[in-house]
Amino acid sequence: MISKVHLFKHLFTFIILSGSIFQFYFLKLESSYFSINFLSLILISPVFFFKINIYLSKIFLTVTLLIGLMTISLVWSYDLKIGIKEIIWYCLFLAVYLYVYIYTIKYPLYMLHILNIYFYLLMALPISIIVFYISPELELNYLHSIMAKIFINPNLILQYTSGLLSNVSDVNKAGGLFFINANVAGAYLGINYFILIGFYIAYKKKIYLLLSLISIVGLYFTGSKAVILIFILLNLMLLFRKLNIKKYLIILGILLILVLYYFAGIIYTNCETNLNYSDLIKTTEIRFLIWDFGFIKFKEYPLTGLGYGGWINQFEYYADLLNIQVFPPHNTMIALWSSSGIIAVICAIIIMYYILKFANKIQTKNNRELYGIGLAVFYSFSWVFIHGMGENFGLFGDEHMKVILATLLGYSLARYKSISK
Repeated sequence: MISKVHLFKHLFTFIILSGSIFQFYFLKLESSYFSINFLSLILISPVFFFKINIYLSKIFLTVTLLIGLMTISLVWSYDLKIGIKEIIWYCLFLAVYLYVYIYTIKYPLYMLHILNIYFYLLMALPISIIVFYISPELELNYLHSIMAKIFINPNLILQYTSGLLSNVSDVNKAGGLFFINANVAGAYLGINYFILIGFYIAYKKKIYLLLSLISIVGLYFTGSKAVILIFILLNLMLLFRKLNIKKYLIILGILLILVLYYFAGIIYTNCETNLNYSDLIKTTEIRFLIWDFGFIKFKEYPLTGLGYGGWINQFEYYADLLNIQVFPPHNTMIALWSSSGIIAVICAIIIMYYILKFANKIQTKNNRELYGIGLAVFYSFSWVFIHGMGENFGLFGDEHMKVILATLLGYSLARYKSISK
């Protein structure tokens, strides 16, 4: 019989993980909204005081260093609120990572059961994406409803109703119940698709394969070309899964160069046809205008960056000059440099390398479970790293992605430690 203490632990773990899907925004402080998921993550922060043997791991130390660099950059920042919020979320990423590691070491079967329930609940996303794609009016009505303000940050809803967000207004795109941006919805679903594939390989349960197929359909109906492109690229990489990490990174670099070349061709074509900047806004090449500003400012502030809020503050003049609206960086590395300087970028690259190296390491073990989990880590993190080069959700994704990725990292390390004994 399960004691009340153990029952509470299992229920609390389920709340943390399910919060990756259902945010439940109920608390408002000044102009900021906080979800139940955020508050539940705050409650696990005492995990940092536990004596566990992964504090000295390279992943933990480099993420901690990155948090330290972010904290230092607050000194020259324009908007402390943005910086503090980002720092808290990176700390919570580590907290979830540690908590899940400890929980999985003690209760591996319960953790797997909780993950299974999470996968079932996740299907609400691809199903809602399909429904909203088929019926754009239904999505429009939903985004103007009270329910949408529970599952989606009300500040994002306000930006949408004010006309500041255009992605979801496209009738050929859909974000589902929990996202206002189809690209971000697709990234979250893509990450989970690869986790499901990895778990199917690890545990040979056909239900994982079925859920992954439903996720594929949902990915298609987001209408996001970037999502489809990354899905194809990573599945091609999966065919070459025997490659070591160095060869993988070389091929990945070549693929990224080809993608950039493709977008450069779009810009050249538009310039030849004399399209103005208002036309460029409607297509993805607007990112090259944004990145051009980043390179200009990088020459001026290579070491410190612009500080939190500095990008928006200085981009306004550039935007007026080109007669475009103010845009965020749309690139993980440029965003990190802008907020915390070039050392933060180097630190992020090292973090990416260590995570992919760890995933590759556990795949080499002669164990089917570890091989499948390693694939899940490798390709889910690869998705967020690649997609982040053209989006604004950061190194570990948005609030939804951070929770499931930290959970996966903690789970994979715990299983690796247990099986390798």
